[in-house]
Amino acid sequence: MKLRALLATAIVGLCAAAGVVDWAVGTTLIARAPRQSFIAPGDLPVERVVLDQAGTPDLVGWAAKRKGSCGAIVLLHGRGANRLANLQRAKMLFDAGYSVVLFDLSGHGESDGTVQGFGYSEGQDAARILAYTRQRFPGQKIGALGSSLGAASFVFATPKAEADVYVLEQLYATLRGLAHAVPCLAPLAGRYPTGTDASAPRLRG
Repeated sequence: MKLRALLATAIVGLCAAAGVVDWAVGTTLIARAPRQSFIAPGDLPVERVVLDQAGTPDLVGWAAKRKGSCGAIVLLHGRGANRLANLQRAKMLFDAGYSVVLFDLSGHGESDGTVQGFGYSEGQDAARILAYTRQRFPGQKIGALGSSLGAASFVFATPKAEADVYVLEQLYATLRGLAHAVPCLAPLAGRYPTGTDASAPRLRG
């Protein structure tokens, strides 16, 4: 009986320790990096934009209006990055005749937020950014260009806010699938909502 009691105690202790380690690793992986500040590029005429709304993180970004624009493109970065990751693309699109909008998702860059998620919560960010873009460029077609987390954010923004055309790059189907590509995320597989799964909204073709 004493042996059984000792074994049971040891098993409980090991399970508790594993749970603590799992929690610590998960918390570390979703924690944001130190907040950053960026200087506006000299070769793209951007204005700094802050979207502030009660109960939601402030989102910081840039908008560049192209005279005679043939549309406006919203660019959202991947997880752990910021709007600078899309700067060269924004310049190329601006030179091609488009107005451009670049934002840091919550928990990234200059934006508020303490957590770097995987698309579910950032869908609210994308919806706010798309709504701002509609207001900033009324009557124009809106394009959405997102990579990885940015792509997942656009998916979860629907149907609250929609673009007219989408380019979604490296869009992961599940967090488990993402963990195969990024092994350090494996401890989080199955624990958090992902960019797209069976319950995710579908984009109209």
